[in-house]
Amino acid sequence: MVSPDHPLAGKSSVSLEELTAYNAILSGSATFTRQIAAQQFSHPELRLKTAMSTNYLDTIRMMVTIGLGWSLLPDTMINKDLSVLNVDAPPVSRQLGYISHKERTLSKAAQRFIEMLEANSGT
Repeated sequence: MVSPDHPLAGKSSVSLEELTAYNAILSGSATFTRQIAAQQFSHPELRLKTAMSTNYLDTIRMMVTIGLGWSLLPDTMINKDLSVLNVDAPPVSRQLGYISHKERTLSKAAQRFIEMLEANSGT
């Protein structure tokens, strides 16, 4: 995603090479999302230019909105202040899961939440 006035905002598609010309605002280097992004730019001719890192998605969105760079954000964070780029690369996605303690009883709310996760997991 980029701000609507970013030079890449009006393009029908963008290559990874084009993205390397601009600053990226990404989550911290220890996060799974950052590792996924780094994998996309792992080819020797691609050099990811990370201007800033933070683990706060709202901060990343604000920085992108004011034009400090491009970023990867969840679809749920898309608003009128952002332009979604059509990047010529495999889509970035990740699997989510949950952990529970086998020797503890889950609350009814937790049980229902897990049921909802499993029903919508597509597996």
